[in-house]
Amino acid sequence: MRGTITKIVSEKGYGFIRPSDGSGDVFFHRTALRDLSFNELLQERQVVFELNGDERPRAASVEAV
Repeated sequence: MRGTITKIVSEKGYGFIRPSDGSGDVFFHRTALRDLSFNELLQERQVVFELNGDERPRAASVEAV
C-alpha cells in the first residue's frame, strides 16, 4: 500500500500513516521501518507499507517512496 505520514510521536517511537485509498490512519512503530531511521521521518513523507493484523491494523515494512 501507499500512504503519507500524518503524525510522528518521536519521544515514543511511533506514528501514523494515512493510506492513499482513503481508509483510516494506520499505526506504525519505528521497528517497522526498512530503509529509514526514525529520525529521518517527516510528516507528509510518502511511503509504501504492508498491513499486519485484522482488528487493529499496523503498518509493517515501511519504506520511502
